[in-house]
Amino acid sequence: MSLDTIKAIVIDELNAVEEEIHAATQSDVILVRDIVQHIMKNGKRIRPLLALLACRVFDQPNKNHILLASIVEFIHTATLLHDDVVDNSEMRRGTSTANQLWGNDASVLVGDYLYSRAFQQLVTMNEHSLMVILAETMNIMAEGEVLQLMHKHNINIDDIIYFRVINAKTAVLFSATCEMAATLTNASPELVRHSANFGRHIGLSFQLIDDALDYTGDATQLGKNIGDDLAEGKMTLPLIHALTHANDAQKQQLHEIIATGNINNMDTVKKMIDQHNSVEYTLQLARDHQALALEALKHFPASIYTTAISKLTEFILNRHY
Repeated sequence: MSLDTIKAIVIDELNAVEEEIHAATQSDVILVRDIVQHIMKNGKRIRPLLALLACRVFDQPNKNHILLASIVEFIHTATLLHDDVVDNSEMRRGTSTANQLWGNDASVLVGDYLYSRAFQQLVTMNEHSLMVILAETMNIMAEGEVLQLMHKHNINIDDIIYFRVINAKTAVLFSATCEMAATLTNASPELVRHSANFGRHIGLSFQLIDDALDYTGDATQLGKNIGDDLAEGKMTLPLIHALTHANDAQKQQLHEIIATGNINNMDTVKKMIDQHNSVEYTLQLARDHQALALEALKHFPASIYTTAISKLTEFILNRHY
């Protein structure tokens, strides 16, 4: 099942989310509108889609469901703006990043605008439990960004630190999205727990695939430059695994490449990663986390929406962009 086919199941709600996003970002400040429109175009809308499907599993759609889906997209988009500044990225979603077009200052400030807009929307929902979940989530995400920054170009990073980073940067928002959807629809505490657990595992799977694609993907499909992680000094799992299994000569060579972030040596890095099956190792862990997500999904009531969520995990696992 393609992503468009999955989206078609809740297309009316997704259209309502787009309308809400547009209405909520009609700032009198032209630069805000320009940057928001730029960064939000061509997004896959995975997180809002997940929020809507999870809400549908437990309840009929209403205004708060639409707001929740737009809130998680605002949070996600704000992190993209900030990430691109920190990483000095030049391309995202097949076009120049906001920081390349408008500068770092504007990108950071519009990211802050989106965070504040998300909380404005959250307040209108008058759901204290959701405020608690999202506040905790954003704190963890901020810590994850700092933790990743601390370990840039760190050749001694291990799997434990890596998973702490991707849990905080990526998986926690997936988990919160599902947890908030179940909470909003008054699901039982047990279902809320299973929903959060589902989200965490699918979020980990999502990031593992992203990190594998940085060494195997196609720049045109990905919408960003291949090797960006290496250039930015990010120690993702394929590189960590290759380092762990490399011989002394290979380790020395990798250390020098990692220290400089020189992607002119990308072929050398790819060759070592291929030799040690590091991408396959990463993909297998993504499959493992998808399997754990599907285990959690077994506790959801059967419906076309639960089936669609299951298919969404397959899309996340098998995607090439």
